[in-house]
Amino acid sequence: MKKSYFKIIISLVVAVALAGAFAACSIFEDAGGRTVVNAYDIAVKNGFEGTEEEWLESLKGKDGDNAQTVYSSLYEDAQKHGFEGTFDKFMEKYFNEFIVNMGESSVDKAADKALLSSVSVYSSFTQTVVTYDRRGNKIYNDEKYEGAGSGVIVDLDVERGDAYVITNFHVIYDTNDNDGYADKVTVYVYGRELANLGVEATIVGATATYDVAVLKITNSEIFRTSNLVAAEFGDSNLVTPGKEIFAVGNPEAAGISVTSGIVSVDSEYITMSSPKDEKTEIEYRVIRIDAAVNGGNSGGGLFDLNGKVVGIVNAKVVSSDIDNIAYAIPSSIVKNVYQNILRNCNGTEKHVKRCLVGVTIEIKDSYAKYDEALQDTRIINKVAVRSVEANGAASGKLKEGDILVSFTYEGREYAVERLHNLTDFSLVFEPGKTVTFKVVRGGREQTVNVVLGSAVTID
Repeated sequence: MKKSYFKIIISLVVAVALAGAFAACSIFEDAGGRTVVNAYDIAVKNGFEGTEEEWLESLKGKDGDNAQTVYSSLYEDAQKHGFEGTFDKFMEKYFNEFIVNMGESSVDKAADKALLSSVSVYSSFTQTVVTYDRRGNKIYNDEKYEGAGSGVIVDLDVERGDAYVITNFHVIYDTNDNDGYADKVTVYVYGRELANLGVEATIVGATATYDVAVLKITNSEIFRTSNLVAAEFGDSNLVTPGKEIFAVGNPEAAGISVTSGIVSVDSEYITMSSPKDEKTEIEYRVIRIDAAVNGGNSGGGLFDLNGKVVGIVNAKVVSSDIDNIAYAIPSSIVKNVYQNILRNCNGTEKHVKRCLVGVTIEIKDSYAKYDEALQDTRIINKVAVRSVEANGAASGKLKEGDILVSFTYEGREYAVERLHNLTDFSLVFEPGKTVTFKVVRGGREQTVNVVLGSAVTID
């Protein structure tokens, strides 16, 4: 996806070598008129003479001594443009995710943070079992049973002891239960997984279509006193094959643990039976990983080396002929579902609502390219409108064959570089809001405004 910036984002690629060989770093802003600062330009302003390549080579000083000067210059420039805070805060906010554990295991440091935002989840269900007496009369007996999974704390109010936790739909729903939903959900935080330290959670909302559920913790002394942190969402659209990741979960209900691996496929689709009836087929968009996951990992976080959530683990392939194929729901979906649930659900009404543009889209062309800035290879799709719903929001606006370049919502522009960019984001759309599409029609680029209609309920 094209990079759109709300705040300063510093792009710095740190070489593996301890000497500290740095690629060009820049402070970017969004297209709304904010400042763009390039570190090479700062160096020239401060008296450096030579090409950018020569400047980069000059940064390879002993133990990275010259890098400190670059950081300081960037900090001073950021202050001129409104940054408030110490140098340490500046480094922590803008450079921390790029300076990844020089000389140490990246997973090691990232997991330290991720563990404090991870929970094990236990759901209690009730199944009515019918038996018969000697005379053939039915006898109804309620039998209790439990399922185990994992979750991620994504919002936390330590003072109040309140929190929101994301898990899978299938962790808190079982088709054999009398009404499907768990009678009781209990979570345990890392380091306090003792029988008497469970915290009861309520189900705010859930969706089988995306296999995501949101739990709420209220007024918990455990959450006030356990040194917990809320996990940050990473951008799963920037996840590419070969990137290191790790999963934190509760495999086999044995407690929270960590496994690591790499991304095998950044985005693909798998078909699974709906957890609601175990018959209806649902297609899920997922990230494929080779990290070891097992029963109980469901709902746990998939983290990048910055300790950010890039997915929620939801499935694996179980076969004697297949090794190390597991899946996670991308954070670009999970984050949007989470926000949708907070906007539309209250515990009684548990369903997601989605505003549809009223078009079917398809890939007209696809290719891979190496991104110099991000230093990875990514797939780019050419996405086109295949059909327009007769009475939908886009009727008379978008046309069959339109090539989607980007869309703007609430003042921010998003590139359409993959088929899922628009479909994932539609979970954010609200009735009555306007989406401005930039399209290529008949070889010419033009803009089209679509006013969103009413929202539909998504199971």
